Amino acid sequence: MPALAEVSNGRANLHLHTIFSDGELEPAQVVEAHVAAGFTAIALTDHDTLAGIDALGRLEGRRLRMIAGVELSIEDEPAGGGWIQGELG
Repeated sequence: MPALAEVSNGRANLHLHTIFSDGELEPAQVVEAHVAAGFTAIALTDHDTLAGIDALGRLEGRRLRMIAGVELSIEDEPAGGGWIQGELG
């Protein structure tokens, strides 16, 4: 049976925000800061938007494993609320 996941020794930050929600850095600056700090993986989890992930998708020569994420606001909203802005891909 093939392995389901690759095992490695590394550092990951799985909860990050950029200027597209309440963070202070551009996505490219987030990448550079984490590369410099020795991280091997990051997940952008901006509030209610995929804009940071879209921006990362345009970066060339990424040196980190990128994980797509989003932090959703859950409020009293009709079904199909429409909180996420943008499309992944």
